[in-house]
Formats: sequence, structure tokens, C-alpha cells
Amino acid sequence: MNETSTSKFPFGRNFYFIQFSAIFNSLASRCMYLALAWWVLSVTHDATVFEVFVAVGSAADILARGLFGSLGDTYDKQRLISICYLMSLISSVVIALLATSNLYWSGLLILCQVIAGLAVGIREPLQNSIIPFQVTKALLSKAIQWRSAAITIVTFCSPIIGTGLISFIGAQNTLWFGVGLIIFSILLLKWVKHSDAPLMQEQIPK
Repeated sequence: MNETSTSKFPFGRNFYFIQFSAIFNSLASRCMYLALAWWVLSVTHDATVFEVFVAVGSAADILARGLFGSLGDTYDKQRLISICYLMSLISSVVIALLATSNLYWSGLLILCQVIAGLAVGIREPLQNSIIPFQVTKALLSKAIQWRSAAITIVTFCSPIIGTGLISFIGAQNTLWFGVGLIIFSILLLKWVKHSDAPLMQEQIPK
């Protein structure tokens, strides 16, 4: 990398594009959890059902982290991340289509929530464990701190952003907004795969 690219991307371009793809995906997932719950509440007028839909995705996320946290030790991390993005996209599109069509199929909606939660739970540890392959050892600590700070901000801001979107454009449009964010995050990841250098080569000093 030349001096200009280093100043703009101190951790390497691949790091930023892969991590920002994760940030947008996480933001989309959290906003969609909230938007789906609000839409379900508007259809059923049952606060208990609302709470169930809020809890299902989070429970699947936590379960996936415990059951599938070691997948990255066996399989290619980037491929697993891509699969998780695809899972998120498929489940999100189905949810958005059902909501737009006002079809409250609780079983299918819960299944999509579970799939989306599993995708997040599998993906998040992978996004963290892939960092050593993206940056040099000297920058590893700072890169991990950067990601931790970014995820903390996303976790804090997502409910605010989600609630604001629901208030201004409605729950159904918020669901499609989330689909758009997921597609954008997939495009970021695909762009990195076709960039000018592999992850490790980009960081090897010349």
C-alpha cells in the first residue's frame, strides 16, 4: 500500500470494507427485529406476541454463538460469513414480503426470525476472529478496539434508528430499508473479494 492509502485506511481497505459490511448487516438485523415486532403488534394487538417476536431473534442469536462458535476453526471464515449474509437476506425478504402483503403467518415469521438470529449469532464471532488475518500484528490490538467501539455504537444506536424509521416511514418500509442495508453489506463483501490484493498480502510490508 502506498502512503496515501495507508493514511486513509490504516488497517487496510479489506478490514474496513469487511467490518463495515458487518456493521450495516447488524444495523439492518436489529432494525428489522424491531420493525417486525411492531408490525406484528399492529396486526394482533397482543403485547405478548410482540414480546415473543422481540425475544425469538435474540434467543436464536445467543444460541448460535454457543452452538456454532467453533465453525470458523473448521471452515473458511469468509465463506461462512457470506452464507450468513445470504441467510439474513432470504429471511428478511420473506418477512418484508409477508408484511407488505399483510399476511400474518406466525409460524413462517418465527422461522425467519430464527434463521436471521442464527445468521447473526454465527457471523458476529467470525467477523471478530477474522481480524488477525486482515491486519498486521502491530495493529491488531487497535483494530480489535476499533471494531469493539463500532459494535457498541451500533448496539446503542440501533433501537433509536429503528424506532425513528418506524415513526417516519412505517414498520413495513423499515423492513425493506433493512433488506436494502443487507444487500449493500453483501455488495461490500463481494467488492473486497475482487479488490487488488488478498487479505494477508495487502498487509505484508515490502
